[in-house]
Amino acid sequence: MRGLPVAFLLPLLGALLLAPAAAVAQDTDMLLNTDIYHYMDRIDIRGYADTTVHTDIKPYGRKSLSAVLRRADTSQMGLRERQWHTRMRILADDEFANSKTSAGLLAKVPFVYNNGRDFLAVKTRDFELYANPSIQFGLGRDKNNAYAGRDTTMDLLANSRGVSLRGSLYGKVGFYTELYDNQFKLAQFAGGRLDTVPGSQYQMMFGEVFVKKFKNAPNSADFFTSRGYITFSPLPCTRIKWARTGASGAMATRVWCSRTMPPIIFL
Repeated sequence: MRGLPVAFLLPLLGALLLAPAAAVAQDTDMLLNTDIYHYMDRIDIRGYADTTVHTDIKPYGRKSLSAVLRRADTSQMGLRERQWHTRMRILADDEFANSKTSAGLLAKVPFVYNNGRDFLAVKTRDFELYANPSIQFGLGRDKNNAYAGRDTTMDLLANSRGVSLRGSLYGKVGFYTELYDNQFKLAQFAGGRLDTVPGSQYQMMFGEVFVKKFKNAPNSADFFTSRGYITFSPLPCTRIKWARTGASGAMATRVWCSRTMPPIIFL
């Protein structure tokens, strides 16, 4: 929901933090479009899961996903399937990943790749934190769609740096956030979709807000991306999520909103 009054949100947040310890342990969601979604479709079709996998409800929560993978019948799997299954469990199941030990030069560095999966992993009785950097860099040249008034070629650039953080507090509240700084020089067919806002230095770009030109270059974009949410489950059958994310992040918002809209706040 958008535009909820602060007077409503503050008591709700207080209730989440002061909920009884018997509340269901918290988790975060698996990122959409990762390999785990294809794998869950596969084990459901092959009959390896001991329960129905509701593949129409996405994104999957890590706790429920880990439970299905933990109980899957691996005796029917071949060697390569079992190796695939282990990789997917490491990806989704924090307890399984933390049971593994890293090797190599960073094995003795505290909290750094100590589970072989996360750059930074901290787990105590009342607090869990997993952090991973994300870097994308690419250079190219478009020879067929050069911008009008320039030479026959056009330089292309992709440069993104960011970090994703997730974890839980006191087993009651789960949280996730991602932050990215981005600069792009796009090909003409993509840059042509950037519309300049009249009387402003900003451009309109699907899925983002406050997009500027990068060094005033044509077909370029310079913007900051941030998304995040907190989760709480007072009952095993109920999961509350307060988020600032795009419409593709939750099934219900895809009905109400366009896939190309910028992040919104919803409950």
